[in-house]
Amino acid sequence: MKSHIAFLILCFAMVGKISSQCDTTIVLQPDHTDGKDAFIYTLSVNQNFGHHVDFAAIAWTNNGTPVKVRGLIKFDLSSIEPGAVVHSAILSLYSYNSPFNGLHSALSGSNASVLRRITSEWDENTVTWANQPSSTIENRVFLEASSDIPAPNYTEIDVTNLIQDMIDSPTGNHGFLYKLVNENHYRRMIFASSDHPNPILHPKLEVCFSNLISSSDDLGSQHLNFQIYPNPTRGFIKLNYTEKLGAETHFQLISLQGKILLEIKDIKPGVEIDLSGLSNGMYYMSFFQGGEKVTRKILLQ
Repeated sequence: MKSHIAFLILCFAMVGKISSQCDTTIVLQPDHTDGKDAFIYTLSVNQNFGHHVDFAAIAWTNNGTPVKVRGLIKFDLSSIEPGAVVHSAILSLYSYNSPFNGLHSALSGSNASVLRRITSEWDENTVTWANQPSSTIENRVFLEASSDIPAPNYTEIDVTNLIQDMIDSPTGNHGFLYKLVNENHYRRMIFASSDHPNPILHPKLEVCFSNLISSSDDLGSQHLNFQIYPNPTRGFIKLNYTEKLGAETHFQLISLQGKILLEIKDIKPGVEIDLSGLSNGMYYMSFFQGGEKVTRKILLQ
């Protein structure tokens, strides 16, 4: 785990409860040692610029040759457990007058830009335009064109859905791709990267989240013998548990976002439950018996 990422615990709630409020807020603003971002460039398609001071989206010309620049950035989300509910995630990008690329510009038209979720691995020290990672437009986030102010900061970029996707995705977190919406020259957006010498200008991500279940819930009650089978499943499951005289039982199927999708009370062992109407993916199942609770992960595929 990176050791110098700014990690700020701002608030706590009771462990193990699903809440509409944050259990924890973290602030990530890594420096050149811990940050992972890169500048990729069509004029040097095979050259790595993993330590460039600019995080930029550009369409311009160089001695008459059209060029494009895109930015890649990844934040370390390892402190957020799989299955956590992300209530908010705000990205802040800070502009400055770059000695290499100047300020924001909309010389030929709108310099509106977009953040996409990256879906494949990349290495800050080897990534280039030619081997840039893949990305998806799902839940992409648009940044409006810059105003008449020469270098406005963008400090309220709502990336909540993208961060939730990174937490939920079986392929993990690979960060953001940043590019212009229209990559026809002449237009650009210029921000500082984590390699900029001024730490105040480094990209910052603030995430407010709640863990769906506590670690003790994940292990389950020591007094309940409960299994789900088959797991993974293609649509139908059965529960196996030891009945206790007079103890009421019920179960809940819960999405990774904390929504109860199905609840059955007074369920009996071996009863078949149809999940075939749900989308493939990971879910949580909570089983209650006589005031005790156990929660298990289940994969629908």
